[in-house]
Amino acid sequence: MSFVGNLNIFLDTDDNCVRNAAVKASSEVSVEKLFIGKTPDEVFELIPILFSLCPDSQSAAAKLALYEASGQDTTEIFKDCIWQNYLEIINEGIRFFLLQLAPEAFRKRHIHRIVEIRAQVSELKKVDPRDSEKVKEEKRKLADLALPLLLADFGEDWEQDLLNGFTDETSEDIPSIFAALNSHRNLGWCSLPLLKKTPQVLLEDVKEKKLWMSKGHKFDIKHLTGAVARQRKDPLISYLLAQDGNTAYTRLCARFVELITTLMDDFPSEISASVLKLEDKCALSVIQNSRGVLFHFAKLEEKEGKNVIADYGILTPTELNVTDTHAFNDSLKDISGQSEDELKKLVYLVVSSYDPCVQINIEVNKNA
Repeated sequence: MSFVGNLNIFLDTDDNCVRNAAVKASSEVSVEKLFIGKTPDEVFELIPILFSLCPDSQSAAAKLALYEASGQDTTEIFKDCIWQNYLEIINEGIRFFLLQLAPEAFRKRHIHRIVEIRAQVSELKKVDPRDSEKVKEEKRKLADLALPLLLADFGEDWEQDLLNGFTDETSEDIPSIFAALNSHRNLGWCSLPLLKKTPQVLLEDVKEKKLWMSKGHKFDIKHLTGAVARQRKDPLISYLLAQDGNTAYTRLCARFVELITTLMDDFPSEISASVLKLEDKCALSVIQNSRGVLFHFAKLEEKEGKNVIADYGILTPTELNVTDTHAFNDSLKDISGQSEDELKKLVYLVVSSYDPCVQINIEVNKNA
């Protein structure tokens, strides 16, 4: 996996219209090299330090792969991994809408409530997922804190509002995010088909085609992953996909639908994980995190009577959906604005709809 500081988007424009786009990471460090020679427990300690975003899903994928590679039973750890990742989807969704995309005035006005919401997610992490009553109690507290903030300025039927679209971009609440794209509903169309395979089937496919044996354990599944793929059967998202296609607006709506329904209901049915032994002391795991599918490849060897990492690979949703696909670059072409500022705002929203796990930096080259 490439550890990147910024995602630099270079736009060649003519009259504030994107003619060509390129993406490049500002810096790259092979995180996996840090794991070589270390024990699984040492890797588990390193991962939350290395991954400030999605630390729980990264830890979950690592545990599944390393437990399976070492021949340990993954039944109990699997349950814990699913629970932690489920909470991370909530936490990352809240960060995405309330901190990353919300208007500055909204953030300033509600910063104390946002901190309180994220603290409640941390409280939920301490709950044993097998204690159903405690889970319900703490989850209700979280919903009571988060839903009024997320749905402020929506009508009684928030899904119908998303379908109809918002027009008031001056709103200082969450609807302003969607209003910014309301007259640009066709922007950011992605040509990649949506991933429909379950994690188990996906792993079996990777094993059968021996994709995991590629250099650096990097491979292309040639499908878009993330909330829009998981929510494709939701009535609203299904309609938007049929009416508008896989656009930035549809992807943002899918992320919002997933967050709201996760807060309201039980586990989303498609947030899942799987692990598969490839050969002796070698395994591959996959987990659905907030941004899409995350793969961890682990190969162990015995040294001085203990298992240590002989080889390791990480393939992230950002690599699959953004940095390693031409479909992402193509989805930025022909975006236009009345000014450079408007153009950069629209491009930022389109890029954000893929939710890369790094800071976004946009550079414009005029009159290409």
